Amino acid sequence: MNTTPTILSGMRAVLQYAIDYNTDGAGWPSILESGDERDISRSWQFFLIEKIEAALSILQCVGDGNV
Repeated sequence: MNTTPTILSGMRAVLQYAIDYNTDGAGWPSILESGDERDISRSWQFFLIEKIEAALSILQCVGDGNV
């Protein structure tokens, strides 16, 4: 998962997609590989939350003028 949402509307859209299409818990694979140097296996929810948090951190830095 090498995509980082960069605007709030994009983050909201991907979260809404996850809500709409994962109604039974089987909408996406239960375990994914990180595909990076960490070489970890986690749920798709973990990676989604991780990417959203990273994007929010970037947006906060931009908003604070720390870029």
